[in-house]
Amino acid sequence: MSVPTSLSGMTGFARLSGCVEATQWTWEIRSVNGRGLDVRVKLPPEFSGLEAKIRQASGHVFKRGNLQVNLTLQGMSSSQSYHVNETLFDKLSDFAKSKNEDVQAGQILAIPGVVDLVQTERSSEEIKILENAILSSFVSALQRLKSAREDEGKALAPILMQAVTSVESAIAQAQMISDALPAVLKSRIEDKLNALLAEKLDPARLAQEAALLAIKADVTEEIDRLKAHCADARKLLKMSAPTGRKLEFLAQEFNREINTLCSKSSDIELTRLGLEMKSYIEQFREQAANVQ
Repeated sequence: MSVPTSLSGMTGFARLSGCVEATQWTWEIRSVNGRGLDVRVKLPPEFSGLEAKIRQASGHVFKRGNLQVNLTLQGMSSSQSYHVNETLFDKLSDFAKSKNEDVQAGQILAIPGVVDLVQTERSSEEIKILENAILSSFVSALQRLKSAREDEGKALAPILMQAVTSVESAIAQAQMISDALPAVLKSRIEDKLNALLAEKLDPARLAQEAALLAIKADVTEEIDRLKAHCADARKLLKMSAPTGRKLEFLAQEFNREINTLCSKSSDIELTRLGLEMKSYIEQFREQAANVQ
């Protein structure tokens, strides 16, 4: 059985860190199932302007899934330096000498107010460089998430393909029953009516009644459509483009044909096969909901 490797799931997690000088950051992206693409972004206030670009970049990589994007910063977002209040330092030093105190320079520097921490805001160019680096690492984090979702797709592919194979096996059995159905119905009618009337029936009339019942119970079209759906499913499972929505729709079409087959069935074994196919399609539908 050929198992596709291009299928992508919707569940995954990625974390990626980076730094520029004193600023460090970490991206975390969580992805779960979703009917469409929903990107929720949590950013530090100073980088809120990146949200639109983050959504755009996410849309270039994914078409379905609920994404939770979180950016955390460590370190200073602005540069810092120290300023010594030399006037205060000299006054304190002179005062210590006037008291004949042997005071070290380090002791004076440790006095509050002698040394000030000065924050220097980043220039617009520095901010631009930092934003570009953060965005670049986000794109790399998206690729990590894509890889994680593809790993899930590799696990989903054989499950979906096995469901299709099981349906095809049941269809083949249903085909044999359908082909033999006219003769079975004719024999069944003849036995019942002979028992009721206790006399031989007109062969032409018997053939006519059997033909009418066979037409009402004919499931050839349903079987042909089910075969076509199986072929479509195999094609979709081998495509590299997102196919989750199409697979879910196909599951609905499978169920529609199986329900019609069961409602028209006049054979217990054919009905049993129809119910068996429904269970396989339910497995197919559940897994298709995990596919991008």
